[in-house]
Amino acid sequence: MVKFDIFIEEDKEWINVTNKKAIIYGAGNTLIKFMDRYHFPNIYMVVDSSELKWGKTVLLNGKEYTIHNPNQIANECTESCFVIMTVNESGFNTIKDVLRKQGCSKLIICPWDKIRYRYSKIHELLLYDPIINCNGVIPAFFCETTEKKLDKVLYELFGNEKKYVYSLLPGANKIVFLLECANERMVLTMPGFRNSTNSSVLYKNKMCDRSKRCSFLQKYDDNGFTKYIDMDGVCIRKYIKNSFENNKKNQVRVLENMKKLHDSEMSINIFESADHYLKRWLDNQIFCYHREELKTMLFEQLSDDFELVSKNSNQISIIHGDIGIGNIVANENEIRFVDWECVEMSDPMIDVCRYISEVLVKKIYKFEDFEIMKNTYAEMKEYLSIYYKCPPTREQTLIGWSVLRVYIIGYLLRILNNMVRTKELVEILDYSKNSYCSNPNN
Repeated sequence: MVKFDIFIEEDKEWINVTNKKAIIYGAGNTLIKFMDRYHFPNIYMVVDSSELKWGKTVLLNGKEYTIHNPNQIANECTESCFVIMTVNESGFNTIKDVLRKQGCSKLIICPWDKIRYRYSKIHELLLYDPIINCNGVIPAFFCETTEKKLDKVLYELFGNEKKYVYSLLPGANKIVFLLECANERMVLTMPGFRNSTNSSVLYKNKMCDRSKRCSFLQKYDDNGFTKYIDMDGVCIRKYIKNSFENNKKNQVRVLENMKKLHDSEMSINIFESADHYLKRWLDNQIFCYHREELKTMLFEQLSDDFELVSKNSNQISIIHGDIGIGNIVANENEIRFVDWECVEMSDPMIDVCRYISEVLVKKIYKFEDFEIMKNTYAEMKEYLSIYYKCPPTREQTLIGWSVLRVYIIGYLLRILNNMVRTKELVEILDYSKNSYCSNPNN
């Protein structure tokens, strides 16, 4: 049995909870997803806010647990326990406030996806970490080669210092995990490997493109974040806590910085058309849930958008390729984009609308919330006006709206854990199309 330590992230700090007992808050579908991913070992109690579930049992790791009233947490509120929330972000903040008011002010509370296992050897991570095994990102035959490669790199960088590695961080196109050495945490990334059923393999990057991106990073990475990078795609950089507050002031700063990037003279010898990028990106969102019938329907529904972008996209510049809120860091004086592994030449709307869409769908947690999107078209024009520093032209608005629709659908699939039904997605697409067609200021 491989020994590992359990860490959770609370208020951007990593806390060792290996010897604490976990109280699971939430006995719904997310609990099953949580256990499938983590096989979490130290469960003490399960609670749920629904009275209908109290007294019923749930099977976790081969053991039955009775579901209790959340009021039980106050009775168990000791330093030997912590709470894992298997609820959405909105529910997490609400429940956390309730627990604090009930006198559990010192109780450690974390979302279900903020848990990491820490190993003392790389091969233990690669072979035994449940998150890696769940995602199937590293074939068994690859592990030995990877271990030797990384051991050599880490020895050259850190000598005989004691090193720890943590289980995977989110990363769609690469393997990402934390590395700890001499009390400093870093992010170690490797090229992603997925199983053979991944339909997005049709769009995978060529090896020569990876080398070009590595050369670009070596040339332009002047921010001091990167400690090591090579042509195989292995990269070690400083672990950056995402301190970006997504308020209106910072949204303006992000769009202004994007414009500076797109207007710069930087370039890389990798080109991808905007419509091809969008198809590949949406395909990746759908693949995660193995729903080919959904892919067929969405690609048909969005065919006009893909065609419009293909015919009208005529502005080409360097783009970051993965600008989301998670890849932005900021302080009072500056904003920086990190994680440049997808940099290429394409239409700048790929970056702009990727960021705008993530901002707009941030408050959506269930299908009924999509009414929040009723002002999406007007908000998009406002953001484009900030980016262009003047009202967007009709052509710019058309392209922006088509790109944004693709992103919104992709993010809805991700946020709603793909529980949204096909009929509902069609309704959202029709709604967004009608809101554009009925606007007199197009």
